Amino acid sequence: MIKKSYNNIGETMITKELANGLTVYFIPKTGYTKKYACFAVNYGSVDARFTTGAAKMHVTPEGVAHFLEHKLFENEHSENALQQFANIGASPNAFTSHGMTAYHFECSERFEENLDILLSYVQEPYFTKESVEKEQGIIGQEIKMVEDDPDWVVFCNLLAAMYETHPIKNSIIGTVESIADITDKVLYDCYNTFYVPKNMVLCITGDLDSEEVFAQVEKGCTKTGALPPEKNYGEEKTAVHKPRIETKLAVEIPKYLAGFKCSAVKGGEEYMRQELLGELTLKLLIGESAPLYKDLYREGLINRDIQSECMPFHGGGTIIIGGESKDGKAVFDALVEECRRIAKDGLEESFFTRIKKALYGSYLRSTEALSSLATRQCFAHFAGYNIFELLQALNQLTKEDAEAFIRENCTEERAALSEVFQAE
Repeated sequence: MIKKSYNNIGETMITKELANGLTVYFIPKTGYTKKYACFAVNYGSVDARFTTGAAKMHVTPEGVAHFLEHKLFENEHSENALQQFANIGASPNAFTSHGMTAYHFECSERFEENLDILLSYVQEPYFTKESVEKEQGIIGQEIKMVEDDPDWVVFCNLLAAMYETHPIKNSIIGTVESIADITDKVLYDCYNTFYVPKNMVLCITGDLDSEEVFAQVEKGCTKTGALPPEKNYGEEKTAVHKPRIETKLAVEIPKYLAGFKCSAVKGGEEYMRQELLGELTLKLLIGESAPLYKDLYREGLINRDIQSECMPFHGGGTIIIGGESKDGKAVFDALVEECRRIAKDGLEESFFTRIKKALYGSYLRSTEALSSLATRQCFAHFAGYNIFELLQALNQLTKEDAEAFIRENCTEERAALSEVFQAE
């Protein structure tokens, strides 16, 4: 067990690796009423190709990770874990991202009972041919619904435009055709391959006794398993696959997303640094105090609902900017030009320092939200760093680091534009 205090921000993290290889984090929050737990697996939608055993390559249908997330809530007694949580006053949920699947709950009381439920259903899969066929119908309807959602379409189209071979280009939930190939055997095979202790992490936070927390987890997590598989994301070129993609749907105002395809990095400090530089770049380019933001807003090309996201993932990463605009191409061109200007002329030192301080404050505030803290720590664990190390690493970044990141990653050949227009 390792206990580490971060006195500059008043945080503590206690880490323990169980005998079976599962890493458990506990972040004490004295005085908090809420308690939160997140049980995650290093398995997401991009992990459809992997190697096990004697270099045997497996290729699974798109959407398996998401399908598996849905099915784990059920057990052989026809009980649903969501209802079990609700019966004792907890708020449970789960999600599948490109690189991680997470199961979590928040509660004020009866934490131990809720934790037992979480540990139980995530570690005890039960699938049948009949239940899989039923779920295919449910997820099939979900897929058809998002096919007409402009926000979903503009996002998926952007990733498909940027990436030619990396599975990030595929939808997290799969297609109607791909989920038709999912069987109970496929689910069991993928569960047994990825849901192994060394490929999972549990993060708990709240006003709890650390010794009691670890004792309960050790008692409830006795499952063993092989080493996680070797994942395969293919070879991806530097330039985007397609610079522009357009779709027509029922929208009142056209939507756009602009993205820059970032270099793939290894885990640990390098991954953390890339994530921080991506977040800084977004604020430098299009944050509310950025000169470009003010110009575009004044010209009526963007509104205050402009969105931005840094999205690192296994084997790559991207930074995304978008929203509604009467001329998304003009916004895209302005972004590319601003990156070109920064690459040539550099950043103003005082502006960079102000943006870095603002990002520091944003990260610091996020540690007060238990759900965000625990979920981000699970993600950070799989990326090879500690969430509290972000603040120290951010302080060490310089204006020259940001300029170099923009010069390398935010170029015209790495840029793509996705747009959704009004259907005629």
